[in-house]
Order: sequence, then structure tokens, then C-alpha cells
Amino acid sequence: MPKETIPEKTINALKVLSQAKVKFVVIGGSALVLHGIPRATLDVDIMVPADRENLINIFLHLSKLKLHTDQEQLLRLVDKPPLLIGQWLTFKDAKGYELIDVLLEDEKKFQRIYRNSKLRRGKNFSLRVISLNDLLKMKKDSSRAIDKADLELIKERLKLEKKK
Repeated sequence: MPKETIPEKTINALKVLSQAKVKFVVIGGSALVLHGIPRATLDVDIMVPADRENLINIFLHLSKLKLHTDQEQLLRLVDKPPLLIGQWLTFKDAKGYELIDVLLEDEKKFQRIYRNSKLRRGKNFSLRVISLNDLLKMKKDSSRAIDKADLELIKERLKLEKKK
């Protein structure tokens, strides 16, 4: 895992979530990095199913690491997953640096993304990274300039992989 491009504090948080059996898939710019595509990113985006157990575990384990979010009120909706789908939670450290963004997703969509994801092993833990094809689909739906640039990087990598 390219540790030098993802802050140690963030890697530790992912390790804790992984070891706590939280269901998640790394998405966004960090997924590019984990696929070996050079990309600067300050945080890690993860996708999780919008279910009660997973959400409570995320809050529990990230708070133990002194990471907090301003969206704690979403915990009141843990028994109403349809109201959570599409919501983002941002977890910050004590200095206010954003480390982890969490996308709450529909269970069926999450399972499809998870099935297609790639397993990446770190030191004493492993995690799932969204497939380049699924990431390409997600990036196409975005209107941000950085996502448009990412599209080209992904297409180039997919071309290289086809040649292998």
C-alpha cells in the first residue's frame, strides 16, 4: 500500500475500521493512489452501507481515535437507512484536518461495488478498493474539474491493463 501518499493518521484509522470489521470500500482520489495512479489527495473517501451496525461502529471506532464529525445528528436516523443514503460524513482530527469522508450508500449498490472491488493488503490489515471501472462510472457522474481530470487517468490505466 503506498503509505507515503496517504497520511499515517488516516492509514491508522482505516486499519482500525478494517480490524473492527466495518464494511467499507475506499473510493475517490485515494482509490486512484491505491491502484498505483499518482494523485494528490488530503483525505480518504470511503463508501459504506447505510445500516445501523456499520454506522454505529464507524462513530465508535473513529471517536476512539479522537476523530470527530459535525454530523453526529445523523445517528438519530440509524434506524431509517433510506434517509441516510447519499449523505456524507466528514471526520476531522483535533486540529480540524479532514481525514475521512464517509459516503452512506444503499445496501444493494454497496454490495455491487464491494463485489467488484480489489483487495489491498497493508501491514497487519487489508481493505477493499473500488474497481477502476466502478470508479470511472462514479467520476462520470461528477461535475468537479478534478473528477474530469481523474477520468483521463483512469481511462489511461485501463488501456494499460488491457495491453497486459
